[in-house]
Amino acid sequence: MKGCATQCWWVQRDGKSCVIKDSWVHNGHPYNEIEMLRELADVEHVPTLVAGEYIRLSDGSIDSTNFRCNGVGQEERLHRRLVMEQVAEPLHTFTSKKELIGAIIDVT
Repeated sequence: MKGCATQCWWVQRDGKSCVIKDSWVHNGHPYNEIEMLRELADVEHVPTLVAGEYIRLSDGSIDSTNFRCNGVGQEERLHRRLVMEQVAEPLHTFTSKKELIGAIIDVT
């Protein structure tokens, strides 16, 4: 079984809601989410990027699966975090499962 180990957190700073996305992305992937979010900054319903960077180790190198797993049996992934302004309603604000399912259906 293989996954990307992406985690997201909802945070607040100075009363402003943001989302932190912590992920492991393929090294050399042709699409860079940081650059894409910057280019789409003025598009409605696209999160506004507050900050985005690769996580660096104490020696200045980028944290990667090659460092953590000695490169055994997998493609190298780099550790990255994004901070974005919240653009959607949190799941707990839906009043019922029916309302939540309706929102999911509207997206697809």
